[in-house]
Amino acid sequence: MARITREARAQKKQALDDIVWQVFRTEGWNAVTYQRVATEIGGTKSTIQRYYPTRMDFLEAIEGRTFPLFADRFDKQCPERFLQSWIANAVDPLFRNTFELIVKDSLIGLNGRQAQAGLKNLRKFITKHFGAEQTEPLTKRAIGGLMIACIDTQVAA
Repeated sequence: MARITREARAQKKQALDDIVWQVFRTEGWNAVTYQRVATEIGGTKSTIQRYYPTRMDFLEAIEGRTFPLFADRFDKQCPERFLQSWIANAVDPLFRNTFELIVKDSLIGLNGRQAQAGLKNLRKFITKHFGAEQTEPLTKRAIGGLMIACIDTQVAA
């Protein structure tokens, strides 16, 4: 088997990361599988496993990409308007996929970093825009409100 250069490996890894990200964005974590990524890139599962030894390694391609995409959508005028804008994003597939991933990580432990990073980003955002005294109560209301919105839309569907 021919060896590939470090640069070629890095380029291939970036292409794979982009595929993982795109599948996650549109279809969620459950759709991110070795077979799906292999199909999308036109390769084999064993090739993909060289880059991602475990399925949890796919999470590296997702980490840090989501919150920056949504931060500008959140109303920063007051806590109530923030909550309304936060919960209004429940209809966005990427927002829901990200929230689902965070909940899964917190409940069943995917790698432990998704839930921690998501909570850290939310707290940091709230503290920055509404002050430290609002951080915990607003965080709890945001997560609880989003969970209820997600349940309500599943029930209505």
